[in-house]
Amino acid sequence: MKQSNDDNTKGMFYVLFLLVVTLVLSGCGTQNAAVDNTPASVVQEYFTSWTAKEYATMYTLVSDGFKKVELTAASLESFKKELGKFFDQGDGITVIKAVTTQNDGRIAKVNYTIEMSLKTRKQQFSGTYTLRNTATGWKLIHPYGNNVDLSEEK
Repeated sequence: MKQSNDDNTKGMFYVLFLLVVTLVLSGCGTQNAAVDNTPASVVQEYFTSWTAKEYATMYTLVSDGFKKVELTAASLESFKKELGKFFDQGDGITVIKAVTTQNDGRIAKVNYTIEMSLKTRKQQFSGTYTLRNTATGWKLIHPYGNNVDLSEEK
């Protein structure tokens, strides 16, 4: 009988262990929704996270070099403060398209078109983001501001 109780305890421990591992892994997957980490998906996630006010996610999509040269991106708090100003005039951003136009495996360019829902109207904007492939995936090197990350990462 003692053997049976030990087997039951081990079985319950194993099931509990698998449940915890599954929860941890699924949580890691939602940390950064740009799961495939292509340049276009990073741009898409940047704007989607902005609308959702998920500044921490946005911050992970910006290169460390940009964070060093742009004062308003020096910390998550300053980044959040700068990008949060959008909501004084706007309600959200919809990505119409994000298309990778150049990618040599190290540097990529993504053309995007977004529609900003402003308090009084909707307005489309188009532009191009440059991204760098780093050890932790594709990162925006110049998402806003006057400074450009010219450092070499990876």
